[in-house]
Order: sequence, then structure tokens, then C-alpha cells
Amino acid sequence: MITIDRLALRMTGPQSLAGKELGRRIAELLSAAGLEPGSEAAIGGLRMQVAARPHGSADELAGRITDEIVRRLKRSI
Repeated sequence: MITIDRLALRMTGPQSLAGKELGRRIAELLSAAGLEPGSEAAIGGLRMQVAARPHGSADELAGRITDEIVRRLKRSI
């Protein structure tokens, strides 16, 4: 089982409600990703920058962020 203790998003502009919803969607997608660790490991943190596309939806952005998190976690576990 993989546990994520904290997910922090830094967004520009007055989008705090949108940020909370985006965080919830990312958590849902990560839960459905089915990641299984190969061994006990702790990752101190991941930092990434994912820019929103001009006409992209919040779901599309959540998917892109989740994909990047999963890609990096798979390299680490």
C-alpha cells in the first residue's frame, strides 16, 4: 500500500476553491492508479511543474498531474 501524507498545490490567481477540487480529483485518480510498492521505501517529496493548457479542463489537468506523479513514483518504488 502506498500512503501520501500531504499533497500541496501552488496555483496562481484567485482559485482556492478550484485548487481544492483539483486536489480531490488528483487523490481519486491516484487511488485508482493501483500503485503497489515493491519494497518498504520513503520518498521525502516530489516537486513538479505542470502548466494548465489554455482551454484544458480541470479533469485534464488533474490527469496530467496524476500521470506525472505516478511516473515518478514508479521510478522510485
